[in-house]
Amino acid sequence: MRDEDLFARDVLGGPFTLCPATGDRATALAWLDPAWGAVGIEGVVPKGSEQRYLPGKRTWIRVRSRMTTEVIIAGATGAVTSPASLPPARYDDTGRLRLIARTTPLPAAVRRDLGGRLRAAGPDHPWHGRRFSAGWGTRGDLDHTPVLPELVSGLISDTAIGGGRYRRPVRFLRLREDRQLPVRHQCQMPNPTALTANQISRIVSHQSHLKSNLTLPGITLPSK
Repeated sequence: MRDEDLFARDVLGGPFTLCPATGDRATALAWLDPAWGAVGIEGVVPKGSEQRYLPGKRTWIRVRSRMTTEVIIAGATGAVTSPASLPPARYDDTGRLRLIARTTPLPAAVRRDLGGRLRAAGPDHPWHGRRFSAGWGTRGDLDHTPVLPELVSGLISDTAIGGGRYRRPVRFLRLREDRQLPVRHQCQMPNPTALTANQISRIVSHQSHLKSNLTLPGITLPSK
């Protein structure tokens, strides 16, 4: 029985998902376009056509799509003079400063540089006295110090965005000293990228050429 038949007959359904597969390099590279994140495709998994999933072994390679964006530095974890990580922000449509991500730990050189630039904010900061969930794989509250939102930085992330936040930690790239504040109309809350008409056309045209594999926890059911 083909994987598609299992879903058509309601033998299988959510949370399992029927995933497309291809042996065409150009198609796989096209799936790495961050725009596919709008329909839940966050990257590709290169593997042999007959290679099964082996529990506890890294025999499959996961390659995530990446994109760059700009954010406002509105806080710091650890000492402001040597921040351990950053909780990036953007202004939403109402002008509210919103936490949207958390960076991975900063390299020592970046900590030294930012430590000489960041300035702790006073009680007029919109995050003064606020508590945020640490999230991103940890528990408890995010121990942070609000700083004056006067610096813009670039970061790199995958395409997993939900509820206006990046679902996984992002990586600091560099300060964008060429960008001037305010950035309200330049740095908005992240939204899923809309697919273009050409991309939608490619989805439809590829359907008849894709060999599907259904990946379940601990087992792979190849197409017959």
